[in-house]
Amino acid sequence: MFDFDDEHDLLIDSLKRSEYIPLLPVKIQSLLTLYLKDVSRYELYLKELFSEISGVKRTIHLLGAEPEVYLNLGYQLNNSLGHLNYAGLGSLALRCQKKIKLLALASLWCVCDYIQIIKDASFEDCFDDLVSLINELGPEQNEVQKFCDLVISNTKDSGLKRKALVWKQSGKSIKEEIWLPVVASDIQGAEVSGGLIRVRLIHTAYDEALDKDYFHPLINTPKDENSKEYVYSNPVAAARAVFGKNRNTPAVQLLIGVEDEQAYCTGHSMGASFGLLAFLALEKLGSDHQRPFFPGGLAVTGIIEKNGTIGAVSLESIEEKVNACFFGPVSILVLPAGNYEKALVVCERLREKYPAKELALVGVNSLADMISDRRIIQYKKIPLLRQAGNYIQRNKTLILSAISLLMLVVLISKTMEPIDQNPAKFELELSRIIVLNQAGQYLSSIPIDDATYRELVKDQNHIRFYDINNNGRNEIIFLRNNSLTNSNSVTLTVLDVRDRKEIWSRSTVLSADFSHNPDIINRNMSSTGFLIIPGDGIRSPKIIHTASLNFFPFAIELLDLRSGELISSYLHSGRLNDLRILENSDGDPQSVIFTGVNNSFRQAIIGVLQIDEIRGQSPSQGRHKAQDLPVAVHEHYIRLPKTILFEAGRTNNLLSKGRRISLLHDKISVRIDDLVMDRSFGNGNGQLIWYFTKGLKPLGIGLTNAGDAVIQNLIDEGKLEHFPFTAEYIESLLEQVSYFRHGEWVRKHSK
Repeated sequence: MFDFDDEHDLLIDSLKRSEYIPLLPVKIQSLLTLYLKDVSRYELYLKELFSEISGVKRTIHLLGAEPEVYLNLGYQLNNSLGHLNYAGLGSLALRCQKKIKLLALASLWCVCDYIQIIKDASFEDCFDDLVSLINELGPEQNEVQKFCDLVISNTKDSGLKRKALVWKQSGKSIKEEIWLPVVASDIQGAEVSGGLIRVRLIHTAYDEALDKDYFHPLINTPKDENSKEYVYSNPVAAARAVFGKNRNTPAVQLLIGVEDEQAYCTGHSMGASFGLLAFLALEKLGSDHQRPFFPGGLAVTGIIEKNGTIGAVSLESIEEKVNACFFGPVSILVLPAGNYEKALVVCERLREKYPAKELALVGVNSLADMISDRRIIQYKKIPLLRQAGNYIQRNKTLILSAISLLMLVVLISKTMEPIDQNPAKFELELSRIIVLNQAGQYLSSIPIDDATYRELVKDQNHIRFYDINNNGRNEIIFLRNNSLTNSNSVTLTVLDVRDRKEIWSRSTVLSADFSHNPDIINRNMSSTGFLIIPGDGIRSPKIIHTASLNFFPFAIELLDLRSGELISSYLHSGRLNDLRILENSDGDPQSVIFTGVNNSFRQAIIGVLQIDEIRGQSPSQGRHKAQDLPVAVHEHYIRLPKTILFEAGRTNNLLSKGRRISLLHDKISVRIDDLVMDRSFGNGNGQLIWYFTKGLKPLGIGLTNAGDAVIQNLIDEGKLEHFPFTAEYIESLLEQVSYFRHGEWVRKHSK
């Protein structure tokens, strides 16, 4: 493939001078035609040409942040290639030998309209290899999906369409290959160039005749016996040490192919990649219910010991390896933890020059670290019928009937220790939280008391898993009741699942100045819920935490998810019953919307705060107002008028309450309890539904089943004469909605 290390600067200079792109159509057409007449003479030229074509695309993608150079580049490229006869070009490519044919077709996919080639030519015999190559050459993550969609929509070849459907639906883009960064060297008189070498599994099978695992990488090795022993023994021994706990599986044959035929074992840094491939093979053979695979663009370097420990490589080689990955088709580089700091310095220096390129670095200490990190190895669930087929094929001499097969599969799934140690799911029992991995296998249990159990059963959204430290392994976040302590409150708790150690917990204390209301000064508040705001490469993850006294005030806190430190807080004069996150047009969290009751005004409310503006307090008065807090800068704050239901059915409870928010496609709805009465009439689930635009302009009012029941009950008791919610009455209610604007209440919606 195109070597960015040595040639990308020359290519960029050529692109700046506009000397390269106009020549592409002539070079492609001429060389393909001449190649068919004289294979030996033009093969090398064609390989270089098609590598350059993919290099052009990658260079544009890599350096897209320099608009003065690339503003018209894409247009020029498409315009120049637009003069080609794609169907004829595809036919020429298909007549070439396989290596040239694949490079030609995959490179053309990167730069031109492929529809005509698909319509008029068949390449079913090389389709699988072509898709793999497109997956590597294409600059975008979903190249295979796009290619398969195009084939399915345009080909007349039923066999080709069938293959494309298989690739698209069954996920055959799953990878069993790794990029190995190597450094230039001279060994045994042979010059070895630096860069990236692709290493992949090419054969895996059980062999009961073997007394131990047979591992053979197809790579040239020096005659040094110590190096041979390392290459052939350490990776598979490490993989077996991690994989083999409680697994009595036969010995396996493993062959690993290396893309470069001149590849030499010039050091021990390939051990970690070989060990990861060996584990992938063992897990692939040993699991019927899920299939392991690597994400695209994964590179691995590191020395491996037989116990799975990953050792550092030489500091001198790190810079060259990071450069090779940065300018190649690599998005994640896994390296020893001992080399991480040096690699990070090199990577940051490159990012300053090429800001459009992303390369993630993952430091590891062992093979076990790698296999538990979902950035490095992932799992795809195998359909049930295929699971049964795989199991029968591997154990056909032991299968007596379909019933015995089913019993055996269940038995194995219950007794095998899960390799995936990443917490992802849970089940609740009376005295503990059962923690499971993505496949539903048991990992651990966390003891809880009866009060916590009741709290979590009531709302299972109060348990979440999140990778707080971005290390590929989730922690558990949940609300814990402290009924066994003197505080008798609920706290937000974050635990490390493996050792059950508390990372941090949050207990909110009301510290605002309510000296005129001494009953609530310095009181512990109980946690009522939380929402996670995921982090990205720039922002760290945060959590919106809510806490309350039994009546008021109610706190919304913005916390740092990694440390639990308070960033800012907001006090509301009355309980909030629902809180949701609103996203901007890019899908990023922007605001929080909430509903409940404002005790100062005894009315149901709706509020919206920008996440960065979670501070201050709600509009309040009298004993409900904190003396030391300003009113918050609300994006919206709305009081909803009480209706005839409240007046007709007046009880001792003089509050109307917002209950639940629904974020619909083009509007927002809020359920309101306007009359607090017997639960049989739906108190707590909402009797009215208020509808608003996305900008919270009122649109209309509807009744729930509970609301209909309340009205009928009031009519039966003689408190209402007829059904009150006519169009005129609803219109009058909409006009009574009050908005808090610039320190005063107004009736008219102004945003």
